Formats: sequence, C-alpha cells, structure tokens
Amino acid sequence: VSADAPEAEVHAALATLVGETSNLGGAHTDSSLRAGEVDAPDLDAEFAAYLADASGANGSASANGSDGAAAQPPLTGDKPPDEIVPVQEGQLIAVWGPTGSPGRSTVAVNLAAELARTDETLIIDADTYGASIAQMLAVLDEAPGLAAAARAADSGLLDVTALARLAPHVHPRLRVLTGFPRPDRWPELREHAVADVLAQATSLARWTVVDVGFCLEQDEEISFDTLAPRRNGVTLRVLEAAHQVILVGTADPIGLQRLVRAVNDLRELSTVPCTIVVTRVRASAVGRDPKVQISDVLRRFANVHGLHFVPEDREAVDAALLAGATLGEIRPSSPARAAIVTLAESVTGKRADRKQGKVRARWGKN
Repeated sequence: VSADAPEAEVHAALATLVGETSNLGGAHTDSSLRAGEVDAPDLDAEFAAYLADASGANGSASANGSDGAAAQPPLTGDKPPDEIVPVQEGQLIAVWGPTGSPGRSTVAVNLAAELARTDETLIIDADTYGASIAQMLAVLDEAPGLAAAARAADSGLLDVTALARLAPHVHPRLRVLTGFPRPDRWPELREHAVADVLAQATSLARWTVVDVGFCLEQDEEISFDTLAPRRNGVTLRVLEAAHQVILVGTADPIGLQRLVRAVNDLRELSTVPCTIVVTRVRASAVGRDPKVQISDVLRRFANVHGLHFVPEDREAVDAALLAGATLGEIRPSSPARAAIVTLAESVTGKRADRKQGKVRARWGKN
C-alpha cells in the first residue's frame, strides 16, 4: 500500500492481512492487534480459536523463533493443557523499587529462578515504563505475553490452560509472561484485566513473581473514571494483590535517600509483609562496613530492621545479561547469586538448592 493510498484501500489491505494470518493458524501479528485496526468481535473469535488450537503449545510461534508457517516442538518442561493441575495456594510476590534502576528486574528474574528450583514459578513483566525481562532471558517475542493474557481476560477467555499457553517455560519449572517491547503501548493494559491475569497466575504456579514499574502516582483527573487506563494502575493493582512485596534499593547516597522515601510510600499503600533488598553493596559508595552503615541509615530514618544485602558483583551480572541467562546458570558461586538464594530461602521458609544448574537450551533447540 503506497503512502498516499486512500483510506478504503488501506482498510482493505489490513482485512486481507488479518485473513491471511488467521488462515495460517497463528495469532495476529503485533501490528494487527493495535486498537482500531481489527473489529473487536472478529478479534475475540480468532483469539478464542488461537487459544483452542492444540498445535500452538506455547501460545506464540515467535517465542521459539518460528515464523508461524510450521509447528515447533514444545519447550523443555511444557506440559500438554490436559496435564496442567491448578495450584491451590499460589503466592504472589511483587518486586518494586524507586526510580533510578536499583535492580528490580535483576532481583525479580534471579529470585524467580531460585524459587523454580523446587516449585512451579511464573515471572510476569508488568513494568509499563521499561519492560526488560524478555531480553534478560533471551526471549524474542514480538507479541507480549501479558498483553495477550489481558486481551483474553477482557474477552472472558482466560483460564489456567490459556495462561499456560501464553507463558512458555524457559526452565523446567519457570514460566515467563513477557511485557511490552515498547512502553508507549501501556494503554493496552487495563487494571481489571491485569487483576484477572494475576488471579489465574496464582492458580498456575506456586510462586508468581511480578516485576512492576517504579511510579506510584495516581492521576487525579482520571482516578474517578474507572474505565480510563492509568499508566501506574498496573503497579498499584499488583501491590494491592500481592501476598509479599520485595522492595529494592541501591547502596549509594542517592539510592538510600530514595529507598527511605519508598518505604514510607509503600506503607501508605500496603500492609502485607515487605522484604527490603539493598543491591550493589560496596564500601566505595557508603564508607567502611557498608552493611552497618546502611542498616543504621534505614533504622534511623525509616524504622526498618532486617535487611537483605546483595553485594556489588558487576562481572557476574554482566555475564548473565550477555548470555541471556540467570546467575545460577552462569555464575552459580558468585556472591550476588548467594545473596539471592538467601532471599529465596526467606520467602519460602525452606533451605534452597545451591547447586549449579545447567544452562537451559536456547529457544527452538533441544
């Protein structure tokens, strides 16, 4: 279609494209799911057919490198839909922290990986400002899993089996529901739909770890309009539904100041148990005996006791990010990984497995 084509010609081309993708038996492409490009009834019908398609074992052909023309074998650890047994008492863990990149996503990914060593675990990227978990785990998926799950919830089609299709395994017991590759698509996430996704998530996995954005502000102009999307509404809804909150801050003067304010902000929103994690702990940023210095600051200004410290371990974190893997796969004996294992033990109340795990196969490979 040329740039100066009439509007009718553009709509005709889009209709043809939608028909071709549905004939291939796959989901719509990322661009065809934008609001206003496809009629809602047609989208709901085709999405229902997509969820019911037994050949789409992982919910998205692009997740394993396929172009949709041929079916791919299921990822390691995936179970057929009829073998998925709902969890009775799944726990929702929100990983949140103030602005400034304190390490929320790094903590969330590696915490989920440690929890998955013993129990079925799902990690959800619900950061509406900068989703990154897909890239951190080397998952190339142009159709975000969370957006697809929210659309299914809006259509009344989301259940445990449908969510399992949209959240493939990247490890035998670790599923991932990817976020938006572009932050400007945040209006696609409605709070009520996200609440439905969270409810199904706790039935799918024993542990659901949700990485959320930093901002907690509420837009007063639209707060009384329950239908209008709010960019921070997803974060607020996750914190409201969480059984535990992991609050992440970084160990430098600016990061600690923000962490103190974040503690007070979180107290106004949630009363669930909160675990505070301080990352990149090093003497060069806070002085001698950094753990003592940080503990004194937070006890004095935020009345906080019992912190978890993750030492500065840039080499290990960089190696894991470069490989698209977790610390337990790339640097199992690193100090940062040991700290995350201790955090996982505090979450579960059980001693974790500290042995080295094999690096998982890449997407579409055995």
